[in-house]
Amino acid sequence: MPLTKNVSQLLEKQTKQSGNHTRELKGVLNAIRKINDQFGHGTQEDSYELLNTLLGGLFDEINNADISRMEEGGGSLIDVRNIFKGMFIVVYVYDSCNDVEVDFEEFTTLSIPIVDQSDDCTAITHHGLKTVTLASPSNGVEHGLAALTQIEEFEEQQLPCRICDSKYAEGTGKTYKRILVFQPPPVLVIHIDRYEMTMSKQDYLYELYAVVVHTGAISGGHYYAFVNTTRKHNVERWEHLIRKSNGDIDTLKREAEIILQEKRNEMKRERTEEIPEVKPNWYYVSDQTVTPVSEEDVLSHKDAYILFYEVQ
Repeated sequence: MPLTKNVSQLLEKQTKQSGNHTRELKGVLNAIRKINDQFGHGTQEDSYELLNTLLGGLFDEINNADISRMEEGGGSLIDVRNIFKGMFIVVYVYDSCNDVEVDFEEFTTLSIPIVDQSDDCTAITHHGLKTVTLASPSNGVEHGLAALTQIEEFEEQQLPCRICDSKYAEGTGKTYKRILVFQPPPVLVIHIDRYEMTMSKQDYLYELYAVVVHTGAISGGHYYAFVNTTRKHNVERWEHLIRKSNGDIDTLKREAEIILQEKRNEMKRERTEEIPEVKPNWYYVSDQTVTPVSEEDVLSHKDAYILFYEVQ
């Protein structure tokens, strides 16, 4: 498990705050290059692709490892896959037969579009592609999430019912599809698709603790980050959600109606949990430069690319 080992060594040294991390960081990057050789020395690549390669490599190594033997040394391990893993519920409604079909899909990141490309947005064009900058970042995220969860409409010939009688197999009505976040992850990663919502009330609250920023065009530019170093990660909350997300998809399908009803009941009750107050302490990180910035500067930034949230 070369990638997992190198990431563990980097995080361990970072936790101890002991000296320079260059050797450990190079170990992580070398392990990533063995998975995807596009991340060669001196090349500029996409940070979202790097994140997916990193997580995908960790997940593959863990899938192929004997977790039970790793746990024999004492104590249980938190599976890193469950920290980022959430679950979509996909609902299909068919006109001709009135059947309702429910499916579940796992995700590790949410990729949302930029919906509002009005005069308030600016764009850099390169070979037919555009890098879009949001004038109002918070509105852009909400509108993108709304677009992700909006109802899609298909002709039943395109998307026929897969569970009803054959006489409706070639229906003449509509099929309606909607994707919703059924089980949120402890750490939510949102990717804003800048290259080319009105959110409903939920019973989960996330707090932003890191932002990756891209400036420039798709042909070249610069990545830097904002990080909240005082974010007190609520590990107990993570473990609670991880335990809830361990059910297999077949079981979730059988229990879908019961779980959905419980969710509706929960939304009717007033939220009673206290949200811990954490004083924001944000830093700007660009290559070797690390300087403090205000929370207002972070939240008003117009070139955000990847957002990291922790569940409360």
